[in-house]
Amino acid sequence: MNPLQSNKFNWRKVILIAGPLAAVSFCAAAVPIVRLALSEREAERIEAVYASGLHRCRGYPDDIDTFIQTFLPAKPAISITALPSFSKARAIRIVGEDLYYFELAFPLYKESEAIEPTLNREAPKISKSQLSAKTAHELVTLFAGDIRHARASFPDAIDGTSYIFEAGQGCGLSSSPPSGSRAGKITDLFDELAKQAELSSAEAAKNGDTAIYAAAKVLQDDVGGG
Repeated sequence: MNPLQSNKFNWRKVILIAGPLAAVSFCAAAVPIVRLALSEREAERIEAVYASGLHRCRGYPDDIDTFIQTFLPAKPAISITALPSFSKARAIRIVGEDLYYFELAFPLYKESEAIEPTLNREAPKISKSQLSAKTAHELVTLFAGDIRHARASFPDAIDGTSYIFEAGQGCGLSSSPPSGSRAGKITDLFDELAKQAELSSAEAAKNGDTAIYAAAKVLQDDVGGG
């Protein structure tokens, strides 16, 4: 074989090797771009989910919390207070694995000579039960996350029932949300927790705990928290 033929053969070999290597290099370079695009799309999806959730509180008074705290052994990890327009205010407090449900006296505020309305401090009806450790943890994680990401549009007018969610220093609000919205599903959990606190049957309490955990887990999975 002459030198020209040898060189021609070698160049062909180089081309055959370089082609796949270039393709591999291109794919390697494209992977971060694809991952970034997918990450941005997922972030947009999660943003859309939270958009139907809670909105930020605007000057929620602390007199109700202060009053309820007198009946609790420690500061709650989660506080949910439901304030209907024309019926009794209700509240959920989770302290460790203990679940407390309060029905406050009606009307919530009494007329007085003071400039500001005076909270009705008649003894509330209190129901208590215990959640499983995993359910309590799931609820705390869920509510804390939704309060932290509260960004739904604030309603023009508040009527019906307002729900105030608190975790740590954060606070989120929802007012008679649509049933299919994220806020609607979260407020459904309030009602399930209220029922759970009043159960007397051990079997019913166990089944209720399982159902509450499952509902909270679904909401967490919706935002990639599973």
